[in-house]
Amino acid sequence: MRTEFGTTTDGRKAGLYTIENDHIRLSATDYGATLVSLEVRSCGRDVLLGHTDVKAYEKLDSCMGAVIGRVCNRIAGGRFNLNDKAYQLDINNGPNCLHSGFDGYQDRFFTVTEKPDELQFELVSPDGDQGFPGEVRLKAAYRLLEDGFAFDYEAAADQDTFVNITNHAYFNLGGLACDSILTHVLQSPADTFLGTDDTGLACGPLRSVAGTPYDFTEPHALGERIQADNEQIRCANGYDNPFFVPGTGLRPFLECSFDGLRMTILSDLPGYQLYTGNFLGGNDRWGKQGRTFPARSGVCFETQYSPDAMNRTDVCVPLLRAEKTMKHTTEYHFAYREE
Repeated sequence: MRTEFGTTTDGRKAGLYTIENDHIRLSATDYGATLVSLEVRSCGRDVLLGHTDVKAYEKLDSCMGAVIGRVCNRIAGGRFNLNDKAYQLDINNGPNCLHSGFDGYQDRFFTVTEKPDELQFELVSPDGDQGFPGEVRLKAAYRLLEDGFAFDYEAAADQDTFVNITNHAYFNLGGLACDSILTHVLQSPADTFLGTDDTGLACGPLRSVAGTPYDFTEPHALGERIQADNEQIRCANGYDNPFFVPGTGLRPFLECSFDGLRMTILSDLPGYQLYTGNFLGGNDRWGKQGRTFPARSGVCFETQYSPDAMNRTDVCVPLLRAEKTMKHTTEYHFAYREE
């Protein structure tokens, strides 16, 4: 079902598309293929931070709920080499390139195909787009599951290139009435993580989570150690680090719980970026139901390849070869028990 979702500053009309079943109601817009709302019907909560009009997504830079590409996260100096050729991308975040620069996929209109239980979004990214080689044809989809939804993507290229897609949803399992995620409890089998420098760039060697505030192999509230005397915590003003989950294929990544609602995430990607919304502004009234979104009112679990993977030798590299296809999926399952 499509409804109007406002008009961009250059006069383009956005649509809001909704699919639902007995347990889930999901809405997304063609602007950025952005997830706008996700209602878990068993508890009556919309568990996504989001806005009521496309202009808010156009105005603000939080990437809330959007599909991020061609390469998400930070690339050191905006530089990489591929097939003996050097490439320079936009520098839009300190000295680095974040989410592929100033013209990210989050600010583009996608073509939409509606199905009863799935929304499919397509985008063609031409050769040279954002500074990357090769034309990429991207298909991203939100697909209903019995107790949640899946985010699937498929990318094909006509030249060797790098592709690292993620979804940048901010979750709050307390719903729109809850303004903090610090008492959300997280458990994850991730056994290694990367530290960051003072620009937010993931760098240095892979580190074991053992004995650090990044160890969630046993359940901990997100706020339990977020003020720890730890250099990494101080750099990011909270959590903003990539975690790596052992194994391959679709496997459990994490469980996050709050007030009777549990979200379980599975993915076939190498890991996820945990971001506790440390720099959300909280100074606008564009949110759903007139809500503002202060710092740490939402948490992101951005399943992806490692940040800056093309400049590292110790992680999986998201290299898409010419005339090949890359496919990945992430599943989100919800269970509610009244407390």
